[in-house]
Amino acid sequence: MTAFDPGDFLAVARRLLQERDEASARSSASRAYYGVFLIARRLAGLRNRSSEVHRLTAEYFLKQGDRSIAMELESLRHRRNDADYEIDWQFSRRDSEAILRRSLQLQEALRAAAGRAKYRGLNAESNR
Repeated sequence: MTAFDPGDFLAVARRLLQERDEASARSSASRAYYGVFLIARRLAGLRNRSSEVHRLTAEYFLKQGDRSIAMELESLRHRRNDADYEIDWQFSRRDSEAILRRSLQLQEALRAAAGRAKYRGLNAESNR
């Protein structure tokens, strides 16, 4: 059995945007965030599953000198929290499109980071 590719959540997020209802827009934002978050967590070599893992993952990239990755992870997490928990706010398809676009850009930044020497050992370990 092969490991699940968290990037598949980004494809699900894109499909959800085909729908026109707010629940799909909110779900799209959530899947987009989790797609890149799980990629980042794997790259960081973290297996923690507590709610703290989101913060720990961003802190890892900050400590590695990848401030832009850390900040974007935190920003996308806040937007995902809005989509999941702020039910009194309207969450539009446009909001979700922006989150998906940013998540795809972050996915590319994470791919680039995975190729850098400081991550190569961790990446091999986390894929075991």
